[in-house]
Amino acid sequence: MKKINYYELKPEDNHFKVIFVDLTHRCNMDCFNCYLPNRTIPDMDENMLYSVLEKLPGRAYIRLIGAEPTLRKDLPDIIRKVLDHGHKPSVTTNGLKLASLKYCQELRDAGLRMILLSMNGADEKRIYEKIDNHSHAHDLKMQALENCFKIPGFIINTGTIIAKGVNEHTLRRQADIVADLNEKYKPKVTPVLRVKNIGDLGRYMQGHTMSFEELVDIASSQLDIPKSVIKAQRVESGTNKITKNNYGESYLFEYRGVFIRLINWNEEDELNDGGINGSMNRGRLTNDGMIAPCWEHIKLNEYGY
Repeated sequence: MKKINYYELKPEDNHFKVIFVDLTHRCNMDCFNCYLPNRTIPDMDENMLYSVLEKLPGRAYIRLIGAEPTLRKDLPDIIRKVLDHGHKPSVTTNGLKLASLKYCQELRDAGLRMILLSMNGADEKRIYEKIDNHSHAHDLKMQALENCFKIPGFIINTGTIIAKGVNEHTLRRQADIVADLNEKYKPKVTPVLRVKNIGDLGRYMQGHTMSFEELVDIASSQLDIPKSVIKAQRVESGTNKITKNNYGESYLFEYRGVFIRLINWNEEDELNDGGINGSMNRGRLTNDGMIAPCWEHIKLNEYGY
């Protein structure tokens, strides 16, 4: 493993553009890939979070994550507080609770715009059983995805982990599902499908990892897009901005009117060139109110704090 460059900052000294906040370690799923599978860690104290938000020196993207953040009953209140302090909230979710249109609307009414839904098998029940260890996830996730399109104002991202030998074939189907919904509902902001290889973090499907070059090959083959087109635009880590530097591997390209972003989560890959280990853009809130580099903090605390 590459050497970990770990440090912590006081909120008022923060330089990260994106800050990940683990609201809870509770979850309503039990996926075979989980970067932080410890379920005994207490929920994050909301007052500590609000204090941090108040001290940040500039506007930040606050990514509300978990385990599963929608298990926090006060999630709508937290979203409002993030906005009240001048920051931009997003929610990363497995989508099960968003199968309720009423709950989706509640989050939107709280001011949420950016949402990222985990979808590892398109609409195939068998794949969700193999990766997410859940027999009904496909129906719930498909309903959640359409609900987010139905309600005006959401900026929709989906997240897909490609497990070698398991779900490579679902990439085109996933892209077509999002493209079809995009054509049907015509949201103002173009949806993004985030696709990544398995990271060596927490509990993961050993034997199903792949290099980033293999992931690019899969995308090229599945979507009938030349690799030269896929690699034409490298994206800055933690953002969707095009960059000319070599800091991490992430490619952004278009397919049927939606964007697809390939992300390298294999820190041992020589192509990574810094990658998720060393990002200057993404921080993570610690349990005592400090801010650390995101990947480094996750790697040092895979099973707890």
